Amino acid sequence: MGRSTPASVVCQICGDKSYGRHYGLWTCDGCACFFKRTIRRKINYRCISGDNKCPVDKTRRNWCPACRLKKCFEMQMNKDAVQKERGPRTKKMTQKLYKTDNESTNQKIDLVVYTMKSVLNNAVIVFLTTEQKKNLMARLWPIFTLAILPHTKSKIEIKTVEVNNLISDFSQKVGKVDEEETRLLCSWLLCNLGGEISIIDFAPSLLDTYTSWLRKHCDSNYPDENDRADRIIDYGKALLGFNGYTSFIAEFSFLHHDKSSLL
Repeated sequence: MGRSTPASVVCQICGDKSYGRHYGLWTCDGCACFFKRTIRRKINYRCISGDNKCPVDKTRRNWCPACRLKKCFEMQMNKDAVQKERGPRTKKMTQKLYKTDNESTNQKIDLVVYTMKSVLNNAVIVFLTTEQKKNLMARLWPIFTLAILPHTKSKIEIKTVEVNNLISDFSQKVGKVDEEETRLLCSWLLCNLGGEISIIDFAPSLLDTYTSWLRKHCDSNYPDENDRADRIIDYGKALLGFNGYTSFIAEFSFLHHDKSSLL
């Protein structure tokens, strides 16, 4: 049996098609489920850009969950209706699988948010406007997520074989990378990507500087590892030439950035 005809009123949160009222508002299924999940699990979000003004529309509703939830409350979605709503009866195995899936999704959200905050504050793009930074990260979040992943302590389940092989190979060659190495690697990547993206076309001129700083940091802090900086740079080159981003992005489909991704 097919889906009913969309309502004449669009989703009051993101503007997508709505099929009815949920928790007091006309909403799409996505925004209704997002609100219900957030209230039931008592999730607290932080704005990825820090200004609590991220756009919430059909294509960018999953960009910043904090601003999406903020809009839900501003439009007066009824959280009491969620708490009173009786959830479906499910078997223990189904509940366990659902919980595991949610945990995996939340870990990935945390990783992307951490990546966003780290790169948005990078010195290479410090002079860009907030909107320019957001647009840049909407295109480049996959490559920087993989750049930062080896530094994080979280054990996130990544199903893409190519990604696991890439990170495993890097970990065997370098081991744990510190925060400064990660920052300099992201700076190095921005400098290399400047040749492809007009708003950071100034960045390639800084490449030698950041390469030198990375070498100095490694020489000072890891004197017994003569080629440590080269191995980190090799990882950066591997990220620039990596052809497994499509599968990796698919694992983060809840972000809905596939169309805007550069890689």
